[in-house]
Amino acid sequence: MPTRNNREKHSVPKQLHDFKTLTWKGAPLDGLKEYLMENIDLISTHPQEETSVVQNLLSRRMEVKNDELLLTNGALSAYYIIAKAYHGARSLIFRPTTNEVREALSWAEHEVVEGADGKDLSKVDLTDIDIVWLQTPNSPDGRSLPRRKILALLKAHPDKKFVVDLSMANYLIEPGIKASDVEKYPNLVVLSSFSYSYNLLGLRIGYLVAEATKVAQFATYALPYSVGTMALSAIHYVLVHPAVFTIPLRKWLRESQDLADLLGRIEGVEVKPSNAPFFTVNLPGDDARELTEFLLKKHNILVGTADDNIDLDANQIRVCPQAKYDTNELLVTGITEFYSPQSTN
Repeated sequence: MPTRNNREKHSVPKQLHDFKTLTWKGAPLDGLKEYLMENIDLISTHPQEETSVVQNLLSRRMEVKNDELLLTNGALSAYYIIAKAYHGARSLIFRPTTNEVREALSWAEHEVVEGADGKDLSKVDLTDIDIVWLQTPNSPDGRSLPRRKILALLKAHPDKKFVVDLSMANYLIEPGIKASDVEKYPNLVVLSSFSYSYNLLGLRIGYLVAEATKVAQFATYALPYSVGTMALSAIHYVLVHPAVFTIPLRKWLRESQDLADLLGRIEGVEVKPSNAPFFTVNLPGDDARELTEFLLKKHNILVGTADDNIDLDANQIRVCPQAKYDTNELLVTGITEFYSPQSTN
């Protein structure tokens, strides 16, 4: 007969409410899992053939030439490849950004210039800048960059390189920069990932798109066949079944706005506007770490902070709403409880 201690060891863990990760958690993965199980023997095959298949499917979908596309081991790998290809360049980034970008640029010995924000790109001084790094929507705060403004920059500065991360472009209603824009603007490099919109963080597969000569240059800094066969097979399934992975974006955005409104009613809490279904929250004090520990301990809730390698201040958290309204309300309850006068944290 199992003892009480044994029962506790084997008890079902509490459900974790993840407001930190920026993936669309409603992605239906059952069909993909079944497909991968049916093709499990692919673990014994070299990725060369599946790389070619996925490269062809993806290039056609994005309306670019095959030699304008390079598959990478996630978007982060694309950052490192591009940074290394332009070793020692003078790069402009805007706060807040992902700390991974800073790390990639530091690794490639770039001289990094930090702009306060990228809200008005027309006023940005690009004197002596070689590369401008942008992300839309911006992963720390959800800020987006309108297509017309990025195109205006590309036209006004043909001598500058612009690297635009579109890993979460599917989170925006307004049309943005497209991969196919590289054919008209040779100073544009686009990178992206399958991690977020498809809830496939563990596969680590991304890509970059640029004019063919640049892609050939980037390829010299990339490990050949760095994406495994099973990951490629998964993306093959995704590309053949696009309708399965359609995000109910307007509904998600409404839920995000509802949660933002509820959080904004908490005394001392300020929600920063966002065009994406995630946002940052300014807290009454520099106690984001203490709040995070409280939420995890008392309510099994995760939120994003600077401790998660996110470019946030000590009084900020990042929130990506869940697909369930009652779970979103739980976050409001937890933060309200933390700041209530009776709370001992």
